[in-house]
Amino acid sequence: MNHARHLRGVLLLIFLLLPALPAEAQTRFNFRAVHLIDDAGEIDLHFQNRETASITGVAYETVSELLQNLTAMNDEFNVSYVRTGQGLGGELIDADIMVESNREYVGVGYGSASSPKIAVLERNRAQFPQPGKVLFRALHASAIPLAVDVYVNEVGTTPTVSDLQQDNSSSFVPVEATSTSISITAAGSKQPIVTVTAPFSPSNPFVTLIITGDSPENIRLYVLNISAPPNSTGSLVSLEEASYTDVRIVNLRPGSGDNPDSKLDIYLNKPTLSDLKVSDSLRYRHTTQNFGPLIADSLRIKFVPFGESPNQPVHQVIRNFRNDTAYVVALTQFKDRRPTAITLGRSPVEPLPPGPGTSLVRFVNATDFYGPIRAEIIAGNQTIEVGPLEFKEQTTFENIQPGQAFSIRLYAGSGSDPIYDRPAAIGVVPGGSYLTIFAIGDTDQLSVDILNESQPGRQPLLTFDGIGAVAVVRGSDLDMAIAPNPIAGEARAMIALEGSGQVELLMVDMVGRIVSATEEVSIEGGRSSLRIETDGLEAGSYTVLLKVDGQVRGSRGVVILR
Repeated sequence: MNHARHLRGVLLLIFLLLPALPAEAQTRFNFRAVHLIDDAGEIDLHFQNRETASITGVAYETVSELLQNLTAMNDEFNVSYVRTGQGLGGELIDADIMVESNREYVGVGYGSASSPKIAVLERNRAQFPQPGKVLFRALHASAIPLAVDVYVNEVGTTPTVSDLQQDNSSSFVPVEATSTSISITAAGSKQPIVTVTAPFSPSNPFVTLIITGDSPENIRLYVLNISAPPNSTGSLVSLEEASYTDVRIVNLRPGSGDNPDSKLDIYLNKPTLSDLKVSDSLRYRHTTQNFGPLIADSLRIKFVPFGESPNQPVHQVIRNFRNDTAYVVALTQFKDRRPTAITLGRSPVEPLPPGPGTSLVRFVNATDFYGPIRAEIIAGNQTIEVGPLEFKEQTTFENIQPGQAFSIRLYAGSGSDPIYDRPAAIGVVPGGSYLTIFAIGDTDQLSVDILNESQPGRQPLLTFDGIGAVAVVRGSDLDMAIAPNPIAGEARAMIALEGSGQVELLMVDMVGRIVSATEEVSIEGGRSSLRIETDGLEAGSYTVLLKVDGQVRGSRGVVILR
């Protein structure tokens, strides 16, 4: 009896422990399909031999939706490509693929309906390129039985992808996001079979080149951008048929009153398609990432208040965008606060700055509150004079020497005294960059910001306002001069104010740091003279800011000699 009770106790213990035993581990992964099977029509995808299709109606030369967190037992997963509506039993492709957790798989169906094939490409979801790079791989899915080399940019001594055999794919390799061409050669040859414009962009960090066709004279090249929305114009691109448009959006329209920061949602798509949000809560004086390559001649851009319906945009732009052109679309406003946009174009056939030894700069008058504006863009000993420019006018790009101290002066119309005189908060001219300088703001504040088009990703604009936008006082109520300038010893600021106020002078260095300040003093209207604190400051360029009653009222650039 005791033995029986003991046995029942052991069995009960085993039963209670059973739920705690580890179940067979499940593999979780993501999957999408590319349809390049000639003469197959639309296809459905069935997983794990289930009668019901998991994905339906994938058209030729398109990408399916991305299915996330699919599960498989024993790391094996079955996928069938079937003509739409035919169900299991009429498979074009039936494949068992080995999968791992935290991976993303692309099943590329290719070949012909009479002889279909599949290539399964894998990416570790924790894998990302370094800044300024794109991860690039190639799939040899053509009927040409020779191996190929793939060159990014010039055909040189070392291919980017070498000796790629038929029905094989390469691993990801990093390439520069600014690369401009792709060439295919027979393995070991330096003679291109085909050369096309490279579809690289910092906004598409993973690029897969798919080589198809039945002869060297009939090579077809597709690019899969897995970071683009499925079935969007940028997700699968035929390179022979495509020209590229890149678009970047900038918010230069301040809010009203004491809150200049205004957030926008950005919608971008073809005019015939539904609204597609590409960016949310884009702040004032910020830029989106670069969207592209976009394969559309006509695009609609909607600027929508943060969180509001796209049916009620603040402003929208519908226009034709030239192919092979990079665009910047900046939202600003007229003097009466009506929104308007400035569209800037740049042809990629302009050679990109090769590196730190070269940069290009242009200037845009993006404020309607100060009339025509002249600008002096200063890089070390180099001065680029432009204007006067009316509201929304722009200059062409000019060469500017990188690595030099960077500052700017603005003049209203034909006036001789600058309404803005500041060093750049970034210190020196960046190298290897396309730089667009915007004069922005309203009657409360005038700012000068810099868009570095060669810098990827969503970001705040660079600026000449190291400690915030400079309030501009126009007319005769303010006059300030610095003497002597350059400063070798003691210097004074001569100030003329119409009314009295509490006055303070700040010295700001090239990166926007306040390095010295006078004590706040009370002065009456009329002319006054204040000593500028330069003790202990090193030689170099600085800006003297005048604050009256706590508000920045003007600025002057100075040079200190030692």
